[in-house]
This record gives sequence, structure tokens and C-alpha cells, in this order.
Amino acid sequence: MEGVVTFRGRPINGAAIKVCCARAFTSRSSLFAVIAGRIQDGAYQMAPPAGNYFATASFSDPATGATLTDAKPVVLPFEQVARVDFELQPPPESNREVIVTGKMDIVSRVAFGHDWWAHPHFEMKHVHVGPYGKPNSPDADMGKVGHTSTSAQLIDYGSVVLARSSSPELS
Repeated sequence: MEGVVTFRGRPINGAAIKVCCARAFTSRSSLFAVIAGRIQDGAYQMAPPAGNYFATASFSDPATGATLTDAKPVVLPFEQVARVDFELQPPPESNREVIVTGKMDIVSRVAFGHDWWAHPHFEMKHVHVGPYGKPNSPDADMGKVGHTSTSAQLIDYGSVVLARSSSPELS
């Protein structure tokens, strides 16, 4: 089995292809990146056994953190090379995970003694937004609202709590 993995028409190096128990990665620098007699970005070759399978291709975009995927049924004939290309797709807009991270700058000024400073980093619990319910049904708002919070202990001064709610207006 051989082919090319693309996203919006551009070849993608570093994508993982899985079929049955076989796995391959796309790469221009690979010896196997020769398709139709020429070196090509986003190319792969693998040798899964003949049969009917569900093939998947995935790539985690380091720039955005999004996982791009494509999947399709494939028929692999005995002792023949099948050409299977993949066009990666982003996750659906109706099924997203919101992640809030940051750094708090906390100062406790005192009249006598030393001021106390802290700069804790935080990552809030992830809020899953979507998939949305069926319009005009009792579950129409399903997945549209979420809440998460995090806190940091301030030695003996108590704690700081940061809360974030998601709503349709914020999407």
C-alpha cells in the first residue's frame, strides 16, 4: 500500500498511517517516499496483509495543537500495490475542547517585614464544548455551557481561585 497524505492540498510529513497491525509515517527523506518514480513530500509505503480494512491517517499539528485525521475503508489485494491517498481534516467545529492556561502574578505587601511574591502557573480543567444537541429538542443546549476552575495556595495567606465559564456568546 502506498500513497500521499495531504491537508488542504499540501503534502504532510510526519503523519501516521495505520492499517490492520501495520503502521507507517510520511516523510520526504524516507527511502520509501518515491511515488511514481519521483521523490515526494507526504508519501508513505507499507506492507499490511491482503484483506479489507479500515485505514486511518493522523497528524498532530505542532503549530496549533490540533489533530488532523482521515479514515476510510480499503481493499488490499493479494500481491498487488494499492494506492490510498488521505486528505486530512480538522476536528469538527461542533466538538471542541477548551483549555485555559496561564500564570498568576500575586503580591502580598506588608507594612513590616518582607513583601511576599508568587508567580504560579496554572492549567484549568478542560471544558468540552459540543457536540451540540438537536435543534428544537430538549437537548438543544447540550455541550454549549461548561465551567472550570483552578486554585493556588498562598502559603499561610489563603488561596486564589480563578473560574471560567463557557457560553454560546464566547464561542
